[in-house]
Amino acid sequence: MKVSLFGESRLLVTYGAIVNFGTQRQLIEMKRAYAAEADSIVSEVLKYVKATYKELTGSSLSTKQEDVSDSLEVTSMNFFNSKRSAVFRRKAVFEVT
Repeated sequence: MKVSLFGESRLLVTYGAIVNFGTQRQLIEMKRAYAAEADSIVSEVLKYVKATYKELTGSSLSTKQEDVSDSLEVTSMNFFNSKRSAVFRRKAVFEVT
């Protein structure tokens, strides 16, 4: 998980996880599961960022989600082994108001 400032008023939240799968169908199912997990983790991280901001400055921080993109990069694939690995990444951009 990584949170960074993007432009003047945007936060970029990046989530990454290693996914192990055997078949193409399992890969699609794992992508859906990791997308749901990424949503909940991003939400928890934003709560933490907002609470920390309020603690440090005394004022509240509000965000509005602008964009979300997922990517899946197969990193390991061997003809003789059915286990394959991939990296799932989710990038979410939030406007800070």
